Amino acid sequence: MSTAARAHDPFETLNAADFAFTRRAWVDATPARVYDLVSDVPAIRRWSPNATDVAFDQNAGPRVGAWFSGRNHKDGRQWTTRSQIVRADPGTAFTFVVGGAEDGIVRWSWTFRPQGRGTVVQQSWQLLRLDPVLGTTRSDLDALRDYMADSAETTLASLAQWIAATPHPEPTPTAHAGSPADPLPGQPDAPCVRPSGQPYRAAPAARPTDRPTALDRDADPQVRAVRADRHPSP
Repeated sequence: MSTAARAHDPFETLNAADFAFTRRAWVDATPARVYDLVSDVPAIRRWSPNATDVAFDQNAGPRVGAWFSGRNHKDGRQWTTRSQIVRADPGTAFTFVVGGAEDGIVRWSWTFRPQGRGTVVQQSWQLLRLDPVLGTTRSDLDALRDYMADSAETTLASLAQWIAATPHPEPTPTAHAGSPADPLPGQPDAPCVRPSGQPYRAAPAARPTDRPTALDRDADPQVRAVRADRHPSP
């Protein structure tokens, strides 16, 4: 069947599992910090081009089972969604389902993996079931997926840029009484002290190769790396 013909496949022949994507970006922060930023869903307006007025339900927070609402806008239209968190593993993964875990329509997933001095952030979108409100042909749902993929790329790039512009230094280990002194300014290789009292050396500054250039190539065409300058990798 030609691509043009498949674009108009009737609704009843479509499979929701066909509509998904994954995007990735490297950000200059630890997985724990990135998780804290992403799981604070009311703050998503800082990075998402389409979501505003996101808020947890009363007494809810970033934990499994919690609900939140958000206002979305596209092409001059606005609507409100209800989402439920289905995974919340600090520093590792954060997932919510639009419509709730029992009968949701879309799943958004984030994972966080350390690389170099920072984190590879992966954002995935998966259609869970078909609904005419989202589209009635393959062409409609392809357009929806592509629109959401563009939104995810913008979100990841904005997140990376926001983190780069908002330094958040990691805490410095405190020396025990009688332990070697902290390194003096200008002595990055001087011994530091672990809380256990055992010496260690400060990590060297990250090299440009710490950035995930290898992520730019992936066997799955729906998996793509995103650079902080907003341009997807080749």
